[in-house]
Amino acid sequence: MASNHQVSKTVQYNGHVFERIRVLGKGSFGTAIVHKRQHDCTLVVLKEIDLIELKRDTDRRAAIQEAQIMSKLSHQNIIKYYNAYTTETKLIIEMEYARLGTLHTYLSHQNRPLEEQ
Repeated sequence: MASNHQVSKTVQYNGHVFERIRVLGKGSFGTAIVHKRQHDCTLVVLKEIDLIELKRDTDRRAAIQEAQIMSKLSHQNIIKYYNAYTTETKLIIEMEYARLGTLHTYLSHQNRPLEEQ
């Protein structure tokens, strides 16, 4: 009989240990996965970008540039960047987990337009 129990997976990047919780979504450049950071139990998102799948150099540079740009942004309405890690085949971007979901999800659940303040 098959079990519906999902086995957690622990990963480590540069000495930082993360426990895999669930996949948030997949995009053209990678997969966003919720993890629990072991040292402080904070939920974070690790965006894993498979550099092997990026055939063109321009796509690889764009992925790396995304991490560089995120590292320079700091605003209350922008997902926080925490760190970036690389392996032989992947770029991993560690960022804030938005518990309430995306802005798109939030707006789609509103019964009325947002008012300007």
